[in-house]
Amino acid sequence: MNQRAIQELVDSYLIGHISPENKKMLLDLMEADPVFAREVRESEETFRLLKKARDRELRQKLKSWDTEAKKRISGKNKLLLCLAAIFLIISIWCWMDNHFSREHLADQSFTAVQKQFNAPPQDSGIWQKGIAAFRQRDYDNALLIFMSLADDQTSSMTYYAQWNVLLCQLALSGPDEDWEIEMETLTRISPDPIKAGAAELLKKIHSPFYRIWYRGVFHKSLTSVKPKII
Repeated sequence: MNQRAIQELVDSYLIGHISPENKKMLLDLMEADPVFAREVRESEETFRLLKKARDRELRQKLKSWDTEAKKRISGKNKLLLCLAAIFLIISIWCWMDNHFSREHLADQSFTAVQKQFNAPPQDSGIWQKGIAAFRQRDYDNALLIFMSLADDQTSSMTYYAQWNVLLCQLALSGPDEDWEIEMETLTRISPDPIKAGAAELLKKIHSPFYRIWYRGVFHKSLTSVKPKII
């Protein structure tokens, strides 16, 4: 058997792919030649050490890849959490800006009371103009119309006109101290549904959530951010 064929037997033996017939042939050669047998054993030991080193290196690489994969996943999770938090903050911001805005509070209170009141026939035309202006958010024009009706002390709609005047002022300027005093006064002297509507509106404005979070935190933050954006 030539040297190349013997080397192929040894190689197949070392990698564990030798057939039973070839293995018997190799063992016979080793038994017949002690020097050759020693070389095969040394090659086998060297191959075993190399395989062990390769396996250790492979495990280290797999561990490194696993660590990097976990870092990437962790980074993605943090990014998703950050995006979710930003989305939540923006959603709360938009909800507060809509729900507690002076225009929304005024419109909500206006609708709740207005649907329970019908103006007398003699005042119906100008009253409807005021309603139309208010609903179109033309609060300045609506204010003038309702103020003219509120000055008529003989009209049965005086309280309703005063209520709408205060709502126009709320939509235009917000609830300052003088406005709150006038609204509290109207609450004491007006009939239902104005009394109930005014009490409900004042309850919202006096609530800790509105005063502390909306006007104290959100509104101040909004007013400080807008000039920077502009």
